Amino acid sequence: MAVWLLVCSTAAIRAQTTSATVVGTLTDSSGARIAGGTVSIKNLATGIDRSTTTDTNGEYVVPDLPAAHYSVTFSMAGFRPFVMSDIELLVAQRATL
Repeated sequence: MAVWLLVCSTAAIRAQTTSATVVGTLTDSSGARIAGGTVSIKNLATGIDRSTTTDTNGEYVVPDLPAAHYSVTFSMAGFRPFVMSDIELLVAQRATL
């Protein structure tokens, strides 16, 4: 019985994830955080675009993205858009204890 419980616990510790979350902070060249900026993440294979707006601390979260190659565009009125091309997002197995 003790062995069976150990095996069940070990199986519950490992979880296969199929998506990832991108988090970050949008700042200007001086390091000041930019609230209200737009972050757009485009899947290069499917063309699907997900966007969010930075919060009052310049932070953003884009959840549930599948592993793929992406283009990320940061934009804000009064600033030139900044584009990061062909960013590879990998999804790995997560261990929770």
